[in-house]
Amino acid sequence: MVIVHDAARPLVPSELVEELVVAAEEHGAAGAIRPLVSTVLQANSDGFLDHSLDRSKHVSSETPQAFQFDILTSAYNKVCFLLLIVMVYTRGLYSYDLRARGVRVWSGFQVLG
Repeated sequence: MVIVHDAARPLVPSELVEELVVAAEEHGAAGAIRPLVSTVLQANSDGFLDHSLDRSKHVSSETPQAFQFDILTSAYNKVCFLLLIVMVYTRGLYSYDLRARGVRVWSGFQVLG
């Protein structure tokens, strides 16, 4: 089991970490979420405001996140390989969209800090 966390929010409840580990053991990966509080806007092709997202339908991903070791290393290996291919063939760096499948998210916590 690997737990990924950042220094921006160093104080998290130990219960959250325990719940993420249990969920990751069962589902392969688990991450903390919170309600989306920022306004997210989408512009049209002319650069003008088209609409804003309905925040009630979206969440914000947070750390900590827990992963089974083989799942995390497999993801890192794929990303590193794909970045190498992109850099070699395009001479630039473009984002690659990796869609998480079956990742359990956990809500209902207050992050301290």
